[in-house]
Amino acid sequence: MKFGDTDYEERLEKAIDRQLKVLPELSAPRTLALRVRVAIEAQTLSRRNRRSWENWPIHWQVLSLVFGLALFAGLCFVAWQLPHTTGYDATRHQVHGWTVAANTVWNTLTILLNALAAAIQKLGTGLIVGALAAVGLAYGVCVALGTVCVRLAWARPGK
Repeated sequence: MKFGDTDYEERLEKAIDRQLKVLPELSAPRTLALRVRVAIEAQTLSRRNRRSWENWPIHWQVLSLVFGLALFAGLCFVAWQLPHTTGYDATRHQVHGWTVAANTVWNTLTILLNALAAAIQKLGTGLIVGALAAVGLAYGVCVALGTVCVRLAWARPGK
């Protein structure tokens, strides 16, 4: 018996087929038909709910179009009447103050970053690498000393 032996495979297939044909017919559980019908209806409903607007019934299309146009007209009316309201000027001045403050912060950050970039270019890479190494070493020393302090604080006496 070698892999790919077609004679053996054919005999095996015929033997399996004979055994399967001898088996009695299986009956489905009584609740299976109900469960299948419920699953099909749920799938149909979900498919119906996912239809595109062009496939909606015509009365729903007209209703949604009328609603959309009414909403758009209402928004246009509100936007047209908004400058004539009493709180509009106060709100506009408040928002203007916020934008001026944000612009000031942005300009300050830009100036500071430009100054930092100029300082880095002027100092050279050797000094910057040395400073970063010193900061890393100081950080490591702080972590080590903090660890020692915590261990000493939580140590049990006599151990």
